[in-house]
Amino acid sequence: MSTSTFKAVILAGGSGERFWPLSTPERPKQFLRVFGGASLIRQAVSRLDGFVSPKDVFVVTAKNLVAATRRELPEIPKCNILGEPMRRDTGAAVALGVGLASESGLGSSRADLGSCSLTDPNQTLTDPNQTLTDPNQTLTDANSTLIDPIIGFFSSDQMVANPKAFRKVVSKAVALARRKPVIVTLGIKPTYPATCFGYISPKTRTFVEKPDAKTAKKYVKAGYLWNAGMFIARASTFRGAFAAHAPELEQLTRLETDGTNRTDGTRSRSTAIAGGSLAKLYSALPKISFDYAVMEKSKNVEVVPGDFGWDDVGSFAAFDKYFPHDSRGNVREGPCTVVEAEGNICVARSARISLLGVKNLVVVTTPDAVLVADKSRLTDMKKLFAR
Repeated sequence: MSTSTFKAVILAGGSGERFWPLSTPERPKQFLRVFGGASLIRQAVSRLDGFVSPKDVFVVTAKNLVAATRRELPEIPKCNILGEPMRRDTGAAVALGVGLASESGLGSSRADLGSCSLTDPNQTLTDPNQTLTDPNQTLTDANSTLIDPIIGFFSSDQMVANPKAFRKVVSKAVALARRKPVIVTLGIKPTYPATCFGYISPKTRTFVEKPDAKTAKKYVKAGYLWNAGMFIARASTFRGAFAAHAPELEQLTRLETDGTNRTDGTRSRSTAIAGGSLAKLYSALPKISFDYAVMEKSKNVEVVPGDFGWDDVGSFAAFDKYFPHDSRGNVREGPCTVVEAEGNICVARSARISLLGVKNLVVVTTPDAVLVADKSRLTDMKKLFAR
């Protein structure tokens, strides 16, 4: 597969709630170095090694996380990492990612996000993804596919146990997206009737988002697959889906050159979209996920099943899966004393934790905060931040 026509976009927002206080709004889940040694966002990019080059990897994150993301991913061009001015869920993030990745085919630098221009103004354009040194230069017909690349969207905070198998499944999805104007999602065989994931039927290609417990059991029995939150399609297919189902978001898919020339001969670029500033446009956008905005309404959906050890690592319950237990089922990380206690998760990042005669608790200490929660309530972590 030619990597020049495939772009990967990493969605890296996050509010730091599900793993608070280990994660915070300033250092959300994707920066955690808890599962597998490297941070989750580092793992998300590394598992694409050999499949797509760093210059074709893009990150949509929060404005306040741009600097931290650049430090974590130094090989990614600075201008490939874009910060949203405010949270608007994955609907806006995917739309903006389409604009970011497809615009890159013309190679213009984004003046407010860091320059990706050629350092030598006399250098010739040997790579179609480099900046055009002549503002009037055009791409040849051979490179015309760059204006309609295949774009894959991947989460920054998931685990994949078998990256090689993952790349094989993504390759199948890319091939399918190249042949047909469809949005391809990767389907994971459920291991339990989860209510926190979307589902898709491989037979009818019906996409449904986060069912209740009763409905989830029906989906698992009927052979539905989990939607892993990974979507692959041509830029034009994504644009068409937004235009049909979420027109208020479609404008984000079109980044515009402001026409200003730099002194080194390259084009500058502001985050102007459809004639308005990004912040101004975002303030008027709805908060809606890509699943609700587009996928549930789309008919041109395909699913590629995958078995590559996918895990959403969505809460502290993941510690039970990835950390060893003592004889009474306790997970202990850091200085923890446990006496006549069972099934607890103890994470001491500052003060020692001592547990006596308690069951099924999550207790976490950091220099700034303490969490004590019942394991059965981990899905309600957001309630701590609603006050």
